[in-house]
Amino acid sequence: MATYGQPDRKLVIDINQYLINKHPMLTLRDRNAIGAFILKSNIDLKSIYKQIDQHVKTYQTDADE
Repeated sequence: MATYGQPDRKLVIDINQYLINKHPMLTLRDRNAIGAFILKSNIDLKSIYKQIDQHVKTYQTDADE
């Protein structure tokens, strides 16, 4: 739930759907195993944060024009 003045946005990655789209030959059992492995791993979110920061810079630049 968003607090006052905060956008109610979440970044959600549907691992199952991603695997279906990118690796359609995987079985449901394979996708479940890979999903469990991904959830247990320590995913580095730096790349995602960098992309968000770049969008912020672009937004600010466009807003200033």
